[in-house]
Amino acid sequence: MTRSRVVVLCAALGVINLASFCNGALGPGDDSTGLNVTVRRGPITPTSSSGQDSTAPVDSAVVLVTGISREAGFSAYTDAAGHAGFSITAGDYSVSITDCPGAVRVPEPVKVTVSTGKFSSALMVCDTGIR
Repeated sequence: MTRSRVVVLCAALGVINLASFCNGALGPGDDSTGLNVTVRRGPITPTSSSGQDSTAPVDSAVVLVTGISREAGFSAYTDAAGHAGFSITAGDYSVSITDCPGAVRVPEPVKVTVSTGKFSSALMVCDTGIR
């Protein structure tokens, strides 16, 4: 299988969060290295008290992870708690939200560095437009 076909296959598998089966594109070396992404939307009320969380988890948001120095990328949907997990190799990545149900704007992409043997985290908050 050619490298371009492997990249396409890995991207397709990533949509259903099976990218761990791909080796060499963004795929993992083991289950101890990766990225956890949490997607929330807010504000959910026009007013909130100081220190009160005015966000809610986003179910079925589309999270896209791309390697900064690589062409390949993959995506996954968040679960009901707003979480999506990726087993990926160590490196620098860009994380973006391409669809955020219940929001009018998605956040800007963030850069994340994943270290070997650790899971990095990214929190993304989509704007509901409520003011």
